[in-house]
Amino acid sequence: ADYTIGSYIHKASSVRIDDLVDRDVCMLKADVEGYEPQVMQTAQHLLATRTVSTLQLELTKTPKSKNQTCAAIKMLEHLDALGYDFRQVNQRLVFMPFNGTSWAERTNVWARLPKFPSAAARARAIKHGTTP
Repeated sequence: ADYTIGSYIHKASSVRIDDLVDRDVCMLKADVEGYEPQVMQTAQHLLATRTVSTLQLELTKTPKSKNQTCAAIKMLEHLDALGYDFRQVNQRLVFMPFNGTSWAERTNVWARLPKFPSAAARARAIKHGTTP
């Protein structure tokens, strides 16, 4: 990619997930460079009334944007209240060879993923009176 070219304006349309999906979902994935909380806001009806078996979100650190950090925390708290279990996928597991099997056949992969937040982070949050 040529990163020296000038920027340009690009207009893109957007739609709310709730306006598109009104049925159970096997997997909902959002990878929008730190704007996952805003995307998940558009799926409130879906999450409250339907089964969404799996969510795949890529969380981006936003130390310069406290509002985005706050939005991500609130999103995770909301998903936690809905009963979602969080796991962290690291690069080693992403590129792990499967020896011809599929993810569905690798039932032990989920159990090997580290929980998020970690037990240490949860303990710190409890100690300081904040939610993990």
